[in-house]
Amino acid sequence: MKTDARVRYTKQVLKSTLLGLLEHKPINKITVKEVCEIAQINRATFYSHYADCFDLLEQIENEFISEFEKSLSYIDGLDVRQLVVAIYDIIDKNIDLCRALIFANTNQSLLHR
Repeated sequence: MKTDARVRYTKQVLKSTLLGLLEHKPINKITVKEVCEIAQINRATFYSHYADCFDLLEQIENEFISEFEKSLSYIDGLDVRQLVVAIYDIIDKNIDLCRALIFANTNQSLLHR
């Protein structure tokens, strides 16, 4: 089933807002109210998609990991050069996301996954 364009837009705005906030403070200091005010999204709408900011972050991480795994599935596991290039391309394509998820906050759950 296809997702409604408005839902896709709302989720994208919420994700972008959270990632922007992660550049300035850790996830445990970010509130749903703050995300919603910046994104100009009603809190009820937020809660219709996510339980809290941690859930939103987990969804962002899951999508990134899924994209990462999909990209790597096309690589011959024995070709180290091809693997390194693919990993570099994925990180380069998602540099802001990687920076926010890995370096800009204290949450290291993505690295563990």
